[in-house]
Amino acid sequence: MHGTTGIFCGLLGLALASEAMQVNAEEERYTLYGMYGENSDLPEEDAFGLGLLYHRPDSPWILGIDAASEGSMNNNGWIEPGVSFNGVIGYDVYETDSLRVSFSGLAGVGTESISCPPSYLGFDCYADREPDREFGFNGGGLLTLEYRAISIGFRATGRSQQFTFGFNF
Repeated sequence: MHGTTGIFCGLLGLALASEAMQVNAEEERYTLYGMYGENSDLPEEDAFGLGLLYHRPDSPWILGIDAASEGSMNNNGWIEPGVSFNGVIGYDVYETDSLRVSFSGLAGVGTESISCPPSYLGFDCYADREPDREFGFNGGGLLTLEYRAISIGFRATGRSQQFTFGFNF
């Protein structure tokens, strides 16, 4: 119940802020967005993350990056949420003075396992050395709807499905 109230209050704040803020289409723009949703590999764990998109004023192309806690990894025999790091490239499919719709693809890597000999002294690994990490491919898509200074969307990969909320500046 508290989570629903917080989300509603956040969306109301975003709507009010969008009326007060204007984004000039003739300038470089950035979109900072947060993500929250369902983890495909671990249904009991939520997926979340942050991303940043760059919009050039003279081009419909979009470039960006994001990082998310999504999917799963094997950590010395324990299954835990994984982490992914992705590059984003997209294209504006519809644009007016105050509304923009874009679709982006994303590709990157996600942690699949972490392993090391166990420590007997309380460290993560024997002799406090760095663990070995294995990474796998992560890919998916991002659909965004931007109205003035507010961005909402949906991001889906093989590891999670997340709604996005952000600000354009």
